[in-house]
Amino acid sequence: NDSDIAYNDDHIYQLTYLNRLPCIVANEDIAAANEEETNLKVDSSDWMFSAEEFSKLNKTYGAFQLELFADNEKLNAHMPDACFTPDTDCFTQQWSGKKVYGNCPFNSKTIEKTLQYGLDEYMSDPLSTELTFVLPEWKNQGWWHLTKQFEIVERYEKNTELFTIPPSR
Repeated sequence: NDSDIAYNDDHIYQLTYLNRLPCIVANEDIAAANEEETNLKVDSSDWMFSAEEFSKLNKTYGAFQLELFADNEKLNAHMPDACFTPDTDCFTQQWSGKKVYGNCPFNSKTIEKTLQYGLDEYMSDPLSTELTFVLPEWKNQGWWHLTKQFEIVERYEKNTELFTIPPSR
């Protein structure tokens, strides 16, 4: 159903990986993302990463044990029995020693907090901590330097349908 798809017409997505730290990033500028979000009139923090692509990531880099950034109803969760919601603030939880997946809300404050917290958790147990994040490639943002800890392992081209909009509440 086309009404359930969140199109990303001007975005390029790629997956990065270093040691045990994968990260997905997109090529777009923040102004374009804000304009598109306004035109869609959909809260992009609720977008669910493609089930097919999540399954591929989970097979390649998982099996994931925790999912970050699900909505409180867990409608956008791939792992509803093992996810953190706003009510269970993921930044107060332990990620170290686990395989973690997160489709981070596309705002700079949350992205920077996610990357910094993730890297701190990774450093506390680098041999058994694995992190996979869905992120935009916003090279002009203050948090971008944190992505230098990651390596590209996959790239999603423009117009790839990577997100769906969760069902209505």
